[in-house]
Order: sequence, then structure tokens, then C-alpha cells
Amino acid sequence: MTPTILDGTLSKHKQLEGILRENIQSGFWKAGDKLPSENDLIRQYGVSRTLVRNVLSGLVYEGLIYRAHGKGSFVMPKKVHAHTPHQQLIREQLEKKGHSTYISQLQLEEITPTSKIAHLLQLEENSVVYAFSHVRYVDGQPFSNTISYLPKSLFPGLERYDLGENSLLDVLKNVYGFTRHSANEFLEAMFPERSLSKLLDISEGFPLLKLEQLNFSESDIPFEFCRIFFRGDRIRLHFDYNR
Repeated sequence: MTPTILDGTLSKHKQLEGILRENIQSGFWKAGDKLPSENDLIRQYGVSRTLVRNVLSGLVYEGLIYRAHGKGSFVMPKKVHAHTPHQQLIREQLEKKGHSTYISQLQLEEITPTSKIAHLLQLEENSVVYAFSHVRYVDGQPFSNTISYLPKSLFPGLERYDLGENSLLDVLKNVYGFTRHSANEFLEAMFPERSLSKLLDISEGFPLLKLEQLNFSESDIPFEFCRIFFRGDRIRLHFDYNR
């Protein structure tokens, strides 16, 4: 039986909010399920569009639902609890927890590094680096966008390898003899630009976590600088300083 909204001491806003929240928290709507459209809610409960939008905005703010532009509102998946990639690859952690994961929209290009990237990788500013970008999907939803910058002088011919079938770190290790021995990590919150919003299927005002990582070889050569943009609603990063 569908609950109804009645005139009384409890406002219609509170009643509709309570109905939608109960459907989410009881498991009637599961993670990733699409909520009824605004028009459906208006017809079903006899309330105004403004009220429906205000209720949905409140549930977005609480982290119970998210909105996908042009698609509707969906129940928010639970956040993934993960350590930073320095301790274990995010992919390995996700698969160990039973999540399905894959990468898409792979792009490898040669670019001239910015002054910051050149400085971190100890390169001249007119050097050439590879920029390898991909989007990771977890349980069918966009999860993160990673861009790795690698000196071409250290990894000549990298474009010959299929980085969709082989992990980048495996290629760096097995072909070029580089493994991560130590790393510096920098974490900050940010809002995405339009191009990144489209990649991760979020609005431009949606919060992201940006993790920057500079990887060093055993001989202390900085061989990779990467930026990982995580959707803020999908992950909780764990920093363990006792390991």
C-alpha cells in the first residue's frame, strides 16, 4: 500500500521526505535504483513541483540520493572504504571487497609537461611526457578519473602496449624494470570542470577528492606523477600511519 500525504500537524514536506527516506533506509529502493520522476511524485502525492524538488535536494544534501543530469534521481551507493593507492591498488581493494570494476575511455598521448609536473619529475620544461588517462567504473557507475604522467625518456615506446589489457604498473615493471618503492601523496577537495563532470557523470558543483601521487623507484627516481579524481560520494579514503 502506498502511503498518502494528509493535511495535519506534520507538513507535506516532512511527510514526503519521510516516505522517500523510509523507502531508501528500509531497502525497498536499493543502491542504484531510480526514484520516481518529479512528475510521478507530483501525481502520486498531490504536491507541488517546488515541494518535490526541495525534498529531493534535501536528500541529496544528506547523501541518500544523487542526481544524474537528464536521467533522474538515484539511490546513493554506499561509500567504498579504501586505503590510498600507495598501500594497495584501488582496483585490488575493490575486487577483494567483491565489487565489479573496469576501466574505459582510455587515452594515451604525448604532451609537454606543465612547469609543476616537470619540476616533480625532475625534467626540463621542454621535455616530453606520456599522459595516460582513464575512467574507472565500479558496480557499473563512474568512480574515478586517473591521469598518469610518465617521462618518455624513461619509457620509450610505451604506446606499443595495450594498457586496457595490461595494467600500467605491470608494463612499467615487466617491460621497463620500474616499480614503486616510495611515494609522496597530496589530497584535497575540489569542484570539477565541465569536461571532468561529463566523464564522471556529475554536475559541475559536485565535490571531488583529488589525490596527487608522486612515485619513486628504488633508486629514488621520480618516474610517475598521477592525479586521481574520486567522486566524493563513492569513496572514503583511509590513511594508516602504523604500517
